[in-house]
Amino acid sequence: MEALPSRITGLENRLALVQADVAEVKKMGCADSAAYELKLETSDGILTERKDLDEYLLKKARYALNRLNNNLTAPVSIGKVGAFDILVSAEHAAKYLLTDSKDTVVKFTVKGEYEYTAEAGLSDNASNSIRLDNVFKGVIGKSEDILVKEIAKLKENLSQAEQRVALPFEHTEKIEELTAELNELDLRLSGVTEQQDVILDPSEEGMVETKEENAQRKAQYAADESDYQPVPEDDDDLQNSNRR
Repeated sequence: MEALPSRITGLENRLALVQADVAEVKKMGCADSAAYELKLETSDGILTERKDLDEYLLKKARYALNRLNNNLTAPVSIGKVGAFDILVSAEHAAKYLLTDSKDTVVKFTVKGEYEYTAEAGLSDNASNSIRLDNVFKGVIGKSEDILVKEIAKLKENLSQAEQRVALPFEHTEKIEELTAELNELDLRLSGVTEQQDVILDPSEEGMVETKEENAQRKAQYAADESDYQPVPEDDDDLQNSNRR
């Protein structure tokens, strides 16, 4: 739950950037596909024809691939569409998760307030202009929708988590009852241990039998000599009696 607020804030910041790009795309007329026309401003002029656009974009895609062969991966600017910068780059990407197998990926990056990518085609008939078109007509707008839904979902999760935290723990009383029983048991066990310590303590003197107690014991066992075990004092008494 602690990570949710910061994640929500991060997505809200990203949403603000995407919404600024959405507003710019609307100014370009991308919402009206009949009126919209892709215009790529390059250092050699403005390209609007599909054939010219595809040839130029293919040339730049292959150029990025050659740069990758020389270990150059930084994106290169190839023009502008409205307020958006268009860049091309190539990289080695993992083909499968947790493997060393690599694929070579060439991509166009549309950079506004936020960044959006489209994979470039490298074949002669690759329609890279359409791939670039799709970013403006679909990807940017869908990015806004995805972020709005994700933020709403996370906020709902955060609200539910806060409500659960506020609820009292349903087993609190039972835990308190068991804790009290354990404390009482510990106290009893502590008392038994102390008693044993007293009994087994060798430093304490044993009990001394008085003459009255000795006489009572003799009288108790007089009827059954097998039960009576004389003590040293008894032996002395017996010897004195014989002398008499």
